Amino acid sequence: MCRSVCCMTSIGNAISANKLGMALFSAIVTEESHQKTAELLNRLFNGKKGLRKIKEELFFEYALSVINRFQKILNNYLMNPTTDNEQKVKDELQIDKEFLGFKYWIIRDNKFLYAEFNLQMQQNSD
Repeated sequence: MCRSVCCMTSIGNAISANKLGMALFSAIVTEESHQKTAELLNRLFNGKKGLRKIKEELFFEYALSVINRFQKILNNYLMNPTTDNEQKVKDELQIDKEFLGFKYWIIRDNKFLYAEFNLQMQQNSD
């Protein structure tokens, strides 16, 4: 049986957030190892080079790669409007795909693409 305090205490009792949205970790147990762990977590999640910033950067890079890939698919369609390339665009506009709002925005900014894929976009909004 686990006798550690961490197993008997809700994590919500050890973590809170301040008005700036920072995660605040505090040790419930006064042992030095627990205090050092809380200090480390505060540094990781709230420091200038913290885990939160790294995660934000990774998410941004991921989102950018998805949008860049979509723009390549659109460019392929514009350069060679085959049925296969059209289907690739439609596949990227399926309701279960990521970043649809950004993809719709890109399409709406191009009159030709908007005319071609407006129906697909309307079907997803219903």
